[in-house]
Formats: sequence, structure tokens, C-alpha cells
Amino acid sequence: MLDHINIYGSNPLEVLAVLMDRREGNSDPNCKVGLVLEGGSLRGVFSCGAAHALNKHGLANSFDVIIGTSSGALNGLYFPGNDEILASTIYEENATDPRCLNIWNFPEVLDVRWMITEWILDKKRFSDQAVYDGHHEIFISTTDTESGETRWFSSKKDSRKNFEKSICATAYTPIVCSQLENIDGRHYNDGYVNAALPIKKALDEGCTHVVVVPTQPWGYKKTRPGRLSGLYNSWRIRKLGNGYKQHFARRYDSYNEALRLAEFGSEKFHTLVLAPRTKQDIVGNLESNPKRVREAFEASTELNYQRISEARKTLTSIPPSTEGDIG
Repeated sequence: MLDHINIYGSNPLEVLAVLMDRREGNSDPNCKVGLVLEGGSLRGVFSCGAAHALNKHGLANSFDVIIGTSSGALNGLYFPGNDEILASTIYEENATDPRCLNIWNFPEVLDVRWMITEWILDKKRFSDQAVYDGHHEIFISTTDTESGETRWFSSKKDSRKNFEKSICATAYTPIVCSQLENIDGRHYNDGYVNAALPIKKALDEGCTHVVVVPTQPWGYKKTRPGRLSGLYNSWRIRKLGNGYKQHFARRYDSYNEALRLAEFGSEKFHTLVLAPRTKQDIVGNLESNPKRVREAFEASTELNYQRISEARKTLTSIPPSTEGDIG
């Protein structure tokens, strides 16, 4: 760990070394590098800032795959084109717009479809060239509302129509909205159910080195809700399938297992984790103050840029033999 600069993971210097080598055009064919971005509605502005910091270090093309859930998936769309500043304005201006976020519209507190179709897929659209023609493969998680199983959509393997429907589906959080997306005759919503921090997908894709960006403070563990919150959650998902309800009830375990993988990695992959230090580094899921959202993006960018800068200094001060190998 690099605790003194608040960078965590199983072998963060090894991951950074691979990123820097790739930036300089030196690519090891035995390495595959992934970027994992957590969302969490407005909280995803932290991973947006972290992605921007990676781009400021010139590391975008060091990654092979980008994996995101909910607003983390939306951040992943803007990363290949170095468009995080544009993405941050969606958080600041559009996600906080009363037409999107309005508690007085309960039970439809969030109108995610309006935000995505009006802004992400139109007026503030990501770069089609970077997303569809670039070398990265972008994966977005969704959940089948009957079976509760995760379905992944790929920028390379799925049709553009279905991939862009998944952009909507992954952000449909059932706790605050009832929107669903029909894709190939099945209905999908929130990718957060099984893959809130989708590091296992990186492992499944054969990644050997993974940068993980959670949007909860380091050391956080997801716990089961109290009785009232549990009753509310059950009411919100009452019309969804039994399989969905079962997976929804187990989401705490899957999230905490992902945190364990992020911290310790495995014999197959190393991790570098850029997590918030404390709750002061993030905004709430339903933050409605544009100024706070903008400040959170700027603070995350600065924090993570400095973290990577300090880690690079550490990397250059140690002999190559201290870097770990997969095997």
C-alpha cells in the first residue's frame, strides 16, 4: 500500500508502472489493464474527477477495458475522449435540475431517462469516435428485473442501439425511480444490484492490472438497512421478479466481496485503488446543490492528480526488482 498518500490496493506501484510503460509506448502482451468506476447517482462525480486526473497524467490509452455501473458507467463514456469536464457539467447542471432530481415528484424522485436522452445522448453527447472506434472496450452492467441476473453490454459486441439503451438502464435506481428499459424483449434497470463495484468483471475479462475507483470512503463496508429502510426498499421493488428480489437482498455481500478484491487482489491480478479518504470527499447520492457538485469534481480531480504524482515519484525512487509479477 501507499497509505501515506492514500493510494491503496494489492500492488499499486506495479499497476502504475504498467500504466506508465504503456504511456511511453512499451506494452507487455501479457498484461491487460482495466479501469473500474463505481457510480452511486450524484456520488459518481468523485469517480468522474478521478478519471479526469488519470487523463491529466496522459493515461487514458494505457487501459484496455473500462467497466462501469450506474453513473460510473456514464463517466466511462467520457473518459476515452478526455471529456470529463463536459461530463461534470451534466452532474452540476442537469442531474441537479428539478426536471431530473425532485423529491416533490415522489415516488419518481429521479427522472434518469430525461437526463440521459436529453443530455448524454444528445446535447452533451460523448465522443462517438472515442467510444465506438477507439481501442477501449467499455462494459456497462444492468440487471434483469425478473431473474435478477446481471447482463453486460459492450461497446464492441452489442449493437449501438442496445448499448445506448443500457446507458439508461444501468442508472435506473429502483429506490428512487421505477423506470425500466426494454432490450430484446427483457426489462433491465440498475446495474448496482450485483455489480456496484464491478471489479469481478475485470477479472472475468482477463485483466491483470486494475485501477479501481470506489465512491465510498476507504474502509467502508455495506451493511443491511434498518427495519424501516428495509420495508421501504421492499415496497419499491414489490413489482419486480422474485429472482430480482433475491439478488437485491444479497447486494451487500457482493459489494463487500468486491471491496475485498479491490484491497487484496488475487494471484491473477494487481490493483491500484483511488478511493475517497472520508465523507468530506464526496457528495450525497441525491445532492441538489450545483456548487457542491462542482466543488466535489474539482476536489476529486486535484486529490487524485496529486496522489498519482506522488506515486510516480515513489515509483522512480525504487529499483525495478521490487515490482511484483503476476504468476
